[in-house]
Amino acid sequence: SGKKQIYRLPLDGGEGEPLTDWKGSLNAYAVSPDGKSIAYSTVRFRQGEQPELVLYLMDASGQNPKKVAEGVLPNF
Repeated sequence: SGKKQIYRLPLDGGEGEPLTDWKGSLNAYAVSPDGKSIAYSTVRFRQGEQPELVLYLMDASGQNPKKVAEGVLPNF
């Protein structure tokens, strides 16, 4: 689809397993130092409004995504 998503890839090769399936694209992600969770961000666009950056946290398995922060992006 050309949209950025997060996948888990097996170390021995094979097909990746998608952990996210967003309508839009993910902007950035980071795995926690202990490997138990993944933080990722998206930009939400709503007609007539400023774009918002939204930060999520989920289990490394892709389960339990939670929105942890959001805010309007500044105009540059």
